[in-house]
Amino acid sequence: MVSLRRSRRVSRLWCTRAALVLLLVLPCSQATAQSEKDKERAADAMQRGEAEFERGSFRTALEYYRQADAIMGVPTTRLAVAKALERMGKLTEAREVADGISQMPKSSPEPAAFVKARSGAVELLEQLDARIPSLTITVENLPEGTQPTVRIDGVLANAGRWGATQKVNPGTLRVSALAAGFPEVVQTVVVAERDSKTVVLRFPKAVEPPVRRSAGIPTVSWIGFGIGGAALATGVVTGILTINRTNDLKDECGGNVCERGRYEDHYNTTRALGWTSNISFALAALGVGLGSVALLSSTRDSPKAVNRGAAAPHVSLSLSPTQCSLEGSF
Repeated sequence: MVSLRRSRRVSRLWCTRAALVLLLVLPCSQATAQSEKDKERAADAMQRGEAEFERGSFRTALEYYRQADAIMGVPTTRLAVAKALERMGKLTEAREVADGISQMPKSSPEPAAFVKARSGAVELLEQLDARIPSLTITVENLPEGTQPTVRIDGVLANAGRWGATQKVNPGTLRVSALAAGFPEVVQTVVVAERDSKTVVLRFPKAVEPPVRRSAGIPTVSWIGFGIGGAALATGVVTGILTINRTNDLKDECGGNVCERGRYEDHYNTTRALGWTSNISFALAALGVGLGSVALLSSTRDSPKAVNRGAAAPHVSLSLSPTQCSLEGSF
């Protein structure tokens, strides 16, 4: 193990020193015409980066490597950036940088250090492909056509790939999903190198609206309103007849007192018509009340209709020789 580490350190030092030499002596045509001052700045940044890398300060080393690569943009500086990212645990970013080295234009003839850097990038790619963990994200309980916003550690995940495998960095990841009309769903997952895990983000199921009763008028209401209408018409007609016959009796008798034997039949008929009118009005009120109760009950929501704590609607009719009253609660 000590021999392997020493070998890797010697190889890295050789590559860095070769890069430093190339940065200082590389012709302008091969280094995109940087000035001598720029080359010196890049070489200094690479040297400082190597010192920080050896101390384990990979973040600081990355900053120096990126400064050098921004000036020179050659395979050696780019590979140094990729290796710093790899040691920081940012495997997906390191892979992206290493893969980009193969796309960099080649010079002719190309220095041996550049050739070695390209070969090192290919080797690093192979290692990273085996080490980078994968994560499969699925989203459930959303209405068809609803597109969620999924984030991994606050970074927008690849849209349209729910259920597909995505490459992620190892560590503790916060996976969240948000959709219009739903609360955010969050899961925390620990992913190690070479892992392959699945995260299921389940939104709460939509609550179905309460079933409402039919909005149509129930049969009982029709019956009640029919009886009420017929009784009302009867009460009005008999009431008018009662008033007319009473006025006739007053005219014939010349006042409010009549001879009993002579006008008894007329009197009894008028009184019967009066009672019929009163009873008809009472039946009309009862019928309308019954129809109204049935109609109101039919329009209530079913959860309220079965609520045990709610008082049931009722109607009561009171009759007396002098008055008729209808009482109810709804």
